[in-house]
Amino acid sequence: MKLEKIKLRINSIRTAYPMYDELLTFFEKIVTKQDEFKQQIQIESSFPDIEESKVKKKIEAGIPLLEDEEFELDFPSTSQLFDALCEITKAQNDKLRNEVQKIERTVKESNVDLRLKSLVSREELFRKVAHNELDYIDKISDEFSLNESVLTLLTLNSVKPSIELIAHQLQDSVDIESWSGISCPICGSPPVISELRGEEGRRILFCSFCSTDWQGRRIMCYHCGNTDHQTLRYFYTQEEEKYRIDVCDKCKHYLKTLDSRKFDGEIVPSVEDIATLHLDILAEGENYQNVALTSAAHF
Repeated sequence: MKLEKIKLRINSIRTAYPMYDELLTFFEKIVTKQDEFKQQIQIESSFPDIEESKVKKKIEAGIPLLEDEEFELDFPSTSQLFDALCEITKAQNDKLRNEVQKIERTVKESNVDLRLKSLVSREELFRKVAHNELDYIDKISDEFSLNESVLTLLTLNSVKPSIELIAHQLQDSVDIESWSGISCPICGSPPVISELRGEEGRRILFCSFCSTDWQGRRIMCYHCGNTDHQTLRYFYTQEEEKYRIDVCDKCKHYLKTLDSRKFDGEIVPSVEDIATLHLDILAEGENYQNVALTSAAHF
């Protein structure tokens, strides 16, 4: 999605929800910097070469296209973006500055002597995240006493432009309409938000990592795959019927959904995530967890 459209939606949400102004400004700085680096990312040499027959088999089996595939990131650009996002985040407040500085002291370029137990390879971190091995973030956060939410935000948003470019090129080779999995058909990440679209209310899901969108089942938990309508429900506030929270009482996870039939303007999933932060607070207050990799509620 073009940066101009994202900024227009940010301004619209800023007017409607002035309490999110600071968070929206922070987010705008991040997406602006991502867009800047997206223009220089080189991914041609790292583009995964997947045979058409293999693509078909993986989709039919419910296996995300990038799972178990070899591909490389543009490490220099990703690393430079990581540095830029660190600077943006440090400027937010003293608490974040301290957390980011701890991360900067620990997560180093790949040419450092990693026999030093106090260091983490930046390249290895990016590679793990790109291949959806997010437990690595948990591991090093615990090992080095780093703020997991801040490290997740910095790392995912540094890798995200490369993954989005790869996903965009792969989408033409995938019959997304035949996909029936609970995660993104391209990268395997969970959705950040969903949309009810058209008169029939088709459910469209938006990936929290590579930004792919796909049509999914209307009645389903996108964390555990539960389809039992007796344990799936939703709730909303009377003031905002266009937004709702779909919850699963089996696994206690939730996904925010917006009804575009009651919506004015173009939907920008990542911005809608911020605009509905109060719904995250409501859901988490009822002991439900967000299905997304990261969201405004986690930061």
